[in-house]
Amino acid sequence: MSIGEIIFMVAVVAVAIVVTILKSKVPAWLGFGLMLLASAVAIIGSAVTGEFKAIPLGAAGVIGTIIAWVTGARSSAAADDDTLGGVASNIGFVPWLIIAVLVVGAVAVTFAIPESATRSSKPSRRAEIIRPNDHGWVFRETSTAL
Repeated sequence: MSIGEIIFMVAVVAVAIVVTILKSKVPAWLGFGLMLLASAVAIIGSAVTGEFKAIPLGAAGVIGTIIAWVTGARSSAAADDDTLGGVASNIGFVPWLIIAVLVVGAVAVTFAIPESATRSSKPSRRAEIIRPNDHGWVFRETSTAL
């Protein structure tokens, strides 16, 4: 486990504790702030680790949160079984539709992004020239996990 992963887990636990303790005392805008923060963490974390698949979803999260906030939706901070950050409610149909299209597009782009070469768990194949002999070049196929 890398130091970045440990820092990320500590930050998530800290946010969960703060939101759980102060749930009834936090301002309504904090939900939007936490949604923006979670989306930004997805983008930055993906860029830093070289796993770029979360960047489109993070970008959709940032843009969707801004659309919801600007169009008058309400938010609340949340730290439940399946949520850490914020929950938006009272979103109009047109903003909701725009956000839904953004998320579907982000998922499609995420599936289109190839696996990162720096962190792939699949072995790569390459041909390695060992030495020339009487019959020509001798090749050996090697497998190395990245």
